[in-house]
Amino acid sequence: ACRVLRRRREHRAGALIGEAPPPLGVDAVDRLLKDMAAAASPPVVKARVTLQLRRAPTQEEFFRGNLPRSVVDLDDVPTEQGAADDDAEATFRDVRSKIAADLDMADAAEMLELVVCDRIVGLDLSVRAVHDQLWAPRAAEARSRSRRRRLGALAAALGGAVVGGDDDDDDEDMGGYPDAPDELVLPPPADESPRDSDDDERDAPPPPPPPRRKRVKRDAPPMVVTYRLTGVDGEATEERVETVDGGSGDAGRRDAERAAAAAVLGDAGGLEELVALIGRDDDRLGARALALLQYCASSKADDLARLGAPGRLLARLVRELGSNGSAELVEALLGLLEQLAPSAGGVSPGGDAN
Repeated sequence: ACRVLRRRREHRAGALIGEAPPPLGVDAVDRLLKDMAAAASPPVVKARVTLQLRRAPTQEEFFRGNLPRSVVDLDDVPTEQGAADDDAEATFRDVRSKIAADLDMADAAEMLELVVCDRIVGLDLSVRAVHDQLWAPRAAEARSRSRRRRLGALAAALGGAVVGGDDDDDDEDMGGYPDAPDELVLPPPADESPRDSDDDERDAPPPPPPPRRKRVKRDAPPMVVTYRLTGVDGEATEERVETVDGGSGDAGRRDAERAAAAAVLGDAGGLEELVALIGRDDDRLGARALALLQYCASSKADDLARLGAPGRLLARLVRELGSNGSAELVEALLGLLEQLAPSAGGVSPGGDAN
């Protein structure tokens, strides 16, 4: 994409001698920038999380009625800031509010506490983070223990006649159910002598191999969330969890991917093309180029300053303010200028930045 954009600019400037590249309209350039942004920062696909809501067995008589559904999808849990932010993550406070509303006890929601994996979870914790860091490892360990017990029972029932076996990771592929034995050593039927069996085997063609069962990847089991009234069963003995790792590893990996994409853009001459697009009157191309420059600001700030990005950004900001432009675009321009200001101050006068 960078080479295509650079070739067009070099031909217009007379620096490229030869056949002109095919013309690119605004839509084509927009698609190029969109693909570049998707490669630099791929969209995060969130895994589906389901919750199994159950009341404490010792408190059945303290609740009136039942929940409409005991298993709910996390996306169906309304969040406090959901109306203002579509990407808001549900917390256990939101889960508690949903339980209280479904049980017609919204005024007494403060009396409920939630337990996951024998731990009282803090209400401000992200449900998805607790699922990934607390519930998922425990569920995987339980599935592994269950599979080992089933294999042991099967081997005992067959008298140790199983030949061959599967690795532990096959249990996940089969959704928690072990494969059938590949081969069983069985005695010949009582009415058939070994000699007759040998004659039949020589005359008959070899039987086809038995078909393998299709391995199906099953969804992870729903996370069990127990709700109960605080203090009814006496003083709580479970550990209280107020903080979990919220996926900082994923955030660090995304930052590393963006830094690598910025390095590719710099090597291919893409930074200069993006800076030039900032000055275009087309709002759509300017917004696309600005988003890509934001990915490059942290690792390529000095290069952007030498290419004159602060000046272009400032000119675009003045134009947007004068024409009552988009508030989001103005905010993005201000944020990028703030990031580039230290590097812009170190550029020697007389360069493009000047």
